[in-house]
Amino acid sequence: MKKIIVIGGSGMVGYAVCQEALALGFEPWVVGRVNRSSEKNFLRMDLIEPINFDALNGLHGIDICINLAAITNHGQCESRPDLAQRLHVEVPKQLAKWAGDKGVKFVHMSTEAVYGYGQSDGGHREDETCGPKGVYAKTKFEGEQAVQDVNSDSLLIRATPVGFSPDGEGKTLFEWLSSELISGSCITGYADVLFSPVSSFDLAQVLVNEEILKRSGILNVGSSCSLSKYEFARLVCSSLGVPISRVLKGYSSKTALEVDGTLNSEKLVKVSGLELVSVQKMVSELVKRQSKITIR
Repeated sequence: MKKIIVIGGSGMVGYAVCQEALALGFEPWVVGRVNRSSEKNFLRMDLIEPINFDALNGLHGIDICINLAAITNHGQCESRPDLAQRLHVEVPKQLAKWAGDKGVKFVHMSTEAVYGYGQSDGGHREDETCGPKGVYAKTKFEGEQAVQDVNSDSLLIRATPVGFSPDGEGKTLFEWLSSELISGSCITGYADVLFSPVSSFDLAQVLVNEEILKRSGILNVGSSCSLSKYEFARLVCSSLGVPISRVLKGYSSKTALEVDGTLNSEKLVKVSGLELVSVQKMVSELVKRQSKITIR
């Protein structure tokens, strides 16, 4: 039985990774401050403090270390760049070095934000020059470089995950949309913000895929097509069975330039043989999985 430790694994993606790992017969351990999903195997650790490597070493027989720890609130990153530097650069660098020394496969979760949201031709590709903007994106990109500097066998994943928190009380994009729409509220979706979302559960399948874990370097993980936040919100509406008229079209900027966070995932398909999931199917599956959603 393979043992996986999921750093910062008590959130949306970590919950999905643990579920997928259990389904495959793996033994997942969550490492973090709070055990939000009531995982049986949980190691409490505040990553703002020095990493307790003695505690990690006590989990004998670790095969894979997946690092999901991050500050996803961009505003918090701007107000506390020291914390962003700690969690996005120092922690992954130290974990990657530890994993390499121990012969443990290290997987680091990055973000589409490192590309900088400039215009792309068919989605941003792994080998293009990045232009991160803002503290969040810049520290995530710096973290990628730090990981690769100390552990060349590391696998770095760039993605835009969507889903829901394990306790159903999070503030993810999907949870916010669902809550607002089923309560009867109207929301505004930006028609000029483009992305290639992947559900936390589909992403989890990639993160524990044995063929993919043999790889190193950078890998984009996205959906089969890209769309705007406006179009995404309308798909959520349809899956929830609420009137599409509750989604209003808006724009994030007064300029004609689009905010392009789309990803080209051809490399993923080539190295794994996996099929990319359509956004419509992904949203439908998320609605089915989120048991706390009740149509009013």
